[in-house]
Amino acid sequence: MTLFDTNFIKKVTKLAWPISLQSVLVTLLGMVDIIMVSHLGDSAVASVGISNRIFFVFLIIITGIASGVGVMSSQYFGACQLSKIKRTVLMAIIFAMVVVLPIVILNCYFASNILAG
Repeated sequence: MTLFDTNFIKKVTKLAWPISLQSVLVTLLGMVDIIMVSHLGDSAVASVGISNRIFFVFLIIITGIASGVGVMSSQYFGACQLSKIKRTVLMAIIFAMVVVLPIVILNCYFASNILAG
């Protein structure tokens, strides 16, 4: 394989463009939120910025879980162990709920304190 193998570059590009597009859309989401409240003043923009940080933490947690599930599922699929794929997905859903649900509840309960500074 050479450095400029066109077949390899095509495969990498086909795999990488959806991931890159997702990252751009997440960034645009935060930017659009700020643009929508920018006419409301500095405190509104600061609140959206803090909220975007909390959203980013959720995104990282879910992305990590999804990455792990993807790796494990592909290995189980290659080994023709489909029942283990179901178990892995179920465990990931339960783990995500156990990790994310308390954070969501705390954010709802303490939202005014978090956004106040």
